Amino acid sequence: MPAGQPGTGRSWNCGYTESDLDCHFGEHLAGVDRALLKRWYNGYGFLGEPVYNPFDILLFISKNHSFRPYWFETGTPSFLMRLFQQRQYFLPELEDLEVGDEILSSFELEKIEPATLLFQTGYLTIKKTVEMDMGEQGYHLGFPNYEVRTAFARSLITAYTDLGNEKLRYQRAVYDSLLNADLPGLQGAIQRLFAGIAYRNFTNNNIADFEGWYSGPGQKCRVRGSRRRKPCARD
Repeated sequence: MPAGQPGTGRSWNCGYTESDLDCHFGEHLAGVDRALLKRWYNGYGFLGEPVYNPFDILLFISKNHSFRPYWFETGTPSFLMRLFQQRQYFLPELEDLEVGDEILSSFELEKIEPATLLFQTGYLTIKKTVEMDMGEQGYHLGFPNYEVRTAFARSLITAYTDLGNEKLRYQRAVYDSLLNADLPGLQGAIQRLFAGIAYRNFTNNNIADFEGWYSGPGQKCRVRGSRRRKPCARD
């Protein structure tokens, strides 16, 4: 069901506005920290008032006001993670991307930019518009809210490291170090995290995907990838 009124901009049919929550869900959200609710689930921008994700709001109410990444848990961005690794995408740019109209309307899968996929799948949203050269309009993209930012970061950690279920321990170590102003502890936590990142994320080439040969004095070896190698044979 559309939320809001057409007069409030393009966001009116894409999510719930603050007034929608007050008007239609006020009694269901009694006692809820609205500032925290906004931080978790608001922030989707469609050139109008930022809106809440309806899926999140309805499940938040039905799950007794438990904060969880409900929308993010409906699917895993594994395809995007593989695309980032193949294109060796510079991940810090995800927080503040400036793009033009053409990047938001591209549908050629073979040439599609990661930023385009992130926007079209809802992981990034329009934060503000900017005036570009010759009067053209551009957009600043970013994560809409706490739910998407943190859940996406966890997916990146899983894709780029071998930490697995140890993610929570590292997250807690970093959080506690920051909370207690423990700089040595923070340094140690970050070093342990970086130690789990595969070296291939930084090689800037895909040579490990190919089979090659190398020769030494009196011997010849076949190397396949960076991990498996066959025993050397004497000439």
